[in-house]
Amino acid sequence: MAVTPVSHPGPRPTEFAYPFEEARAALEAIDELVDELARCAADHEAATAEASVGFEGASRRAFERRMGDALSTMAAHRRQLDGDAQELRAQLAIAHQRRRDREDAMRRWDGHMASYRDYQRERADFERSGLR
Repeated sequence: MAVTPVSHPGPRPTEFAYPFEEARAALEAIDELVDELARCAADHEAATAEASVGFEGASRRAFERRMGDALSTMAAHRRQLDGDAQELRAQLAIAHQRRRDREDAMRRWDGHMASYRDYQRERADFERSGLR
């Protein structure tokens, strides 16, 4: 009885490392900051409206312009943070998929390695038996 050859599966798939916990913590912090900026902008708008009651002329327009500029700056920062959060979420999703792919590769590699070890054992037993 001949032993059916099985090739070695090659090197073990490389480990996949990604800072999942840190990424989740960063997303949480970004989301909290965006929410806080939204609350701040709402408070800012309300305070601007309240402060400008009875306020007329060039001073009022200058005040409202400065407040509008500050709100625009906050809005730009919120958009930047939203973009960063979206990018981080996308990278996190890719990392999760890569981790699943690596786990699948490890299962396939382990199965192939087990077959290879069985083959090596059978070959050694066959050679020891002298039935060549």
